[in-house]
Amino acid sequence: MRYLKELRKNLADERGLSLLEVAAALYIVALIVMGVLSTSTTSALWISGARDQTMVSAYAASIIDVLWSNSVQLHEQLQNVNPWIVVDENTTDAAFTFTLYDEDISLEAPEDIHTTITASCFDDRVYYDGISPDGICEIGTGDNAEPIFFYGNLIEVNVEMQWADGTGNYKLSTILGAR
Repeated sequence: MRYLKELRKNLADERGLSLLEVAAALYIVALIVMGVLSTSTTSALWISGARDQTMVSAYAASIIDVLWSNSVQLHEQLQNVNPWIVVDENTTDAAFTFTLYDEDISLEAPEDIHTTITASCFDDRVYYDGISPDGICEIGTGDNAEPIFFYGNLIEVNVEMQWADGTGNYKLSTILGAR
C-alpha cells in the first residue's frame, strides 16, 4: 500500500511542458537556424566571387604570358599599329583567338567574359632628366662611366575583362620587354 501512495504522490507532482513553453523553444531554435543559414549563404557568395576573381586573374596572366612569349611579334605589330587593340568578339565560346603579326593565336577562355587587350610602345626616356633623343649615353662619370643603349623594346600591355552580366570587371597591366 505504501508503494501505491508514493507512486500517486510522484504522479501528482509531475508536470509537462505547456504549449507556450514549446512555442518559445521552437522560436529560439528557428532564430538559431536562420542565423546559421544566412551566414552560409553569405559565405557561398564570397566564395563564388573569389572563384571568379581567381579565374579571371589566371586568365589575364596567361594572356600576358602568351604575349611575352611572342614579344618579338608583338613588337613588330606595334611598328605597324600603335596602339594595338584586340577584342574578344565572341564571349559565348571557350576560346579567344587573335592575329599577332600574321600569326594566329588561340587561348582557352572563360565563357561570358568580355576581354580587351591593348598594347602600345612604352618610352621610359621620359623618366630621365637631360637626355638626348638617342637616350642616356652613359651612366656614371669619369672612369666609371658605362654606355647605356635604349632599343625601344618596352611594351605596355593592358588586359581588361568584364563579365557579360555586368557584375564585375578586372584589369591587369604590365610592361614587357621584347626578347
